[in-house]
Amino acid sequence: MAALKAAKQELRKHIKSILSEISEEAVARQSSNAVKRLISMPEYKAAQRISIYLSMPSGEISTAEIVHDALKSGKKVFVPYTHKLQNVQAEQPSSIMDMLQLHSLADYDSLKPDKWGIPTLDAGSVSGRENCLGGKGTSDGRTIVQEGEGQD
Repeated sequence: MAALKAAKQELRKHIKSILSEISEEAVARQSSNAVKRLISMPEYKAAQRISIYLSMPSGEISTAEIVHDALKSGKKVFVPYTHKLQNVQAEQPSSIMDMLQLHSLADYDSLKPDKWGIPTLDAGSVSGRENCLGGKGTSDGRTIVQEGEGQD
């Protein structure tokens, strides 16, 4: 497990170095092209629900315009929320990512950045958010933990 962590850290360092060489103008241009292409696709237009990552402030395509368009279009938008698992078994990860619903543009705009600058859901709001797999709140990797049950 330690070797895997070290390999991940080294890969992240290498990718960060590569991304740092891409100009902000190039990222903005690529973001604009990707957004235009996505929102023109019939599959996107027909979608009632989307899941999307929330981007870091630099070095990767910005997803903010996609989130805004989806919410304005009345789509349900689900974003990542990573949380620690309780009662972790051997060979089980200590944390898990769930996709939880954003309620509105105001909700999106109120998100606070995490340590990487990525807009992140407030832990106190998680139990009232729809999980893309059904129910509300987070999962334990196998089932949805319903509102009020074992929330962080």
